[in-house]
Amino acid sequence: MIEALISLAVLFGLFVLLPLLALKLLLGAVVWLVVLPFKILGGLLKLVFGLVGAVLGMIGALFGVVFSGLGILAAVVLLPLLLLALPLLPLLLLGAFVWAVVKVLSPAAATA
Repeated sequence: MIEALISLAVLFGLFVLLPLLALKLLLGAVVWLVVLPFKILGGLLKLVFGLVGAVLGMIGALFGVVFSGLGILAAVVLLPLLLLALPLLPLLLLGAFVWAVVKVLSPAAATA
């Protein structure tokens, strides 16, 4: 009786489970073959965009270094000029006021 049950289980596994496993493997291989071109295209696009991004990143880093250096240079030049011109600002405002008053009080030049 036990031998019959064991042989029945073996036959069940042989004729039912083994074809189902083979079908699963076959469908997995078909899906893999259908998806494979998209995976290859995705890998190529990833490579191309990675290289373009790396090149643009290097160019951006170079511009960043150059323009940060220009910004530091501008700050070094303009800060002392600002510190020198700031105490002279009241005199500049007074001169602008005098110029405006003289301009208003002077007669307009006759145009031909």
